[in-house]
Parts: sequence; C-alpha cells; structure tokens
Amino acid sequence: MDGALAAAGLSAKGLDTLAGSDIRNGVALADLLLERMVARQSWIAEKLAMRTAANVSQQVGRYLATRPLTVAFKEYLQSVRIND
Repeated sequence: MDGALAAAGLSAKGLDTLAGSDIRNGVALADLLLERMVARQSWIAEKLAMRTAANVSQQVGRYLATRPLTVAFKEYLQSVRIND
C-alpha cells in the first residue's frame, strides 16, 4: 500500500488530513481493492481513512464516473498485479 500512496503523492499519515471525498484519499485505491480483491468496504474505509463503508461506496461511484488521476498514479494502478 505504501507504493500506491507514494504514487499518489501521499503518506499514510497524510490520509487523515484529507477530506473523505478527496480523490487522493484512496478513492482510486478503494476502487482497485473492490475490483481485484475480496475486501469489505468497512475495512477499506478504515485503512484508507474514508470514514464509513457508505462513503467508500459513494466516492468510488463518483470516481468511476470521472477518474481524474495523475499520470504517475494511472501508471501505478495499471501496473498492479494481484495474484489469484
């Protein structure tokens, strides 16, 4: 997860200072986790400081509609391989 945060220009400590709706606050990472892993939204909300499971669902939905990411973060997300 540290590599993902670094690609987004963040640190684990920095997540707590961002609004739950901030795209850098793990919304893209939450989408990645939901898409490629079995992870509860409540777990994602806790790990990515996104407040609640409902917020994860809402923000990921909005993210999927727009996806405004930096080039470095897009490259990171495309490079992630999760073993089955």
